[in-house]
Amino acid sequence: MFRHGAGEFIPTFRTVGRAPATVGNQVRVAQRAPPQPRLVDPVPNQPQASGPSNQQKKPQNRGKQNVKREETGGQKSLPSNASAERQKSKQQDGKSRKITILSANGGQTWSLDFTFLTQQSKVLENMFKHPGNELRGLLRHGKPNTFKLDGIEAGHFDMFLSALQASAGSDPSVRSLDDLKTILGLASDWGFSKLRKQCMTAIKKLRPSPVEKLLLARRSQIPEWIREAYLTLAIRTPG
Repeated sequence: MFRHGAGEFIPTFRTVGRAPATVGNQVRVAQRAPPQPRLVDPVPNQPQASGPSNQQKKPQNRGKQNVKREETGGQKSLPSNASAERQKSKQQDGKSRKITILSANGGQTWSLDFTFLTQQSKVLENMFKHPGNELRGLLRHGKPNTFKLDGIEAGHFDMFLSALQASAGSDPSVRSLDDLKTILGLASDWGFSKLRKQCMTAIKKLRPSPVEKLLLARRSQIPEWIREAYLTLAIRTPG
């Protein structure tokens, strides 16, 4: 709107709506705070399960297993019938640990302790445990743990057993050369290494002839005696 005065134009203004607030002659304008940059998007809250977590379940399961083991006696526990069967098998083993040996003609029988024989001869132990193994002068005879002498006289076998039982303390040198030959042959065939060494030491003290030593070395498989006998015979033989 304009008012007409004396040649002047005075503009007048009409405010529409709400007028801005004034402080004195100045207009106060409300200012907004600038928007802040959003660095990380907010993570929505995960819904929590109503039941216990997996990590809480595992200790509970382990606890149940432990309780179950305690109730059943653990993995190492054995039922009463198993222990009874084990005791029964031990008694049967104790009864069966006897070796029966028959003479060549069947007129004489020896009942020998299995442990006593196998502790001194691993060769004999292998024969007793494995049916396919055979030894010189000892044959299997029908029943389990029963053997028969083959080509060995009953008196020679008695002599061998006597020397075997006394080998821990007695001196075999008190025997004759013929007796030592017999004992040495059986000890070599059946793997009684301790008795074999004792007989070899006793025979050396008796100073057998080179021929006797050579024959004995071949019979009992003593390589060093064979070389010594041949060397002695070569020196004594006139050229």
